[in-house]
Amino acid sequence: MPTTQAKRFYRVVREVRTAFHALSRASDGLHAGRRIAAAERAVLERLTEGGPMTVPQMARARRCSRQHIQARVDALRDRGLVRSRDNPAHRRSPLIELSDEGVALFAAMRAAEEVVLERLAQELDGEDLTVSARTLAALSAGLNEEEWK
Repeated sequence: MPTTQAKRFYRVVREVRTAFHALSRASDGLHAGRRIAAAERAVLERLTEGGPMTVPQMARARRCSRQHIQARVDALRDRGLVRSRDNPAHRRSPLIELSDEGVALFAAMRAAEEVVLERLAQELDGEDLTVSARTLAALSAGLNEEEWK
């Protein structure tokens, strides 16, 4: 029989799943005219925040497969939103960076998102948001440390 604490934890997990899917739908809807899927948006965000990096580096940072990131990068490259450049640290793994078009597109996406996020943020308590962020960071760290066999 699960403890009360385990039941509380499972409720958080359920809410995270629900929120993840809601965020994905919201992103897809908000950016429908831009033809950018949520997973592609995540790659643009990673490159905006972290600068040029290899596909394996992005996959490790996102805790997903290299193949998943490679497919997203290929789609973004086909649209001219990212480009490859030589990687002095590794001959066979090029650095991926945003093109000028990718920089402009992501800036426009963030501007559109900020309008919605600002409106939603007004409905939430600042301390609740701080506690939520801290809790989700601890959840992510714990899950990443867990061995799943």
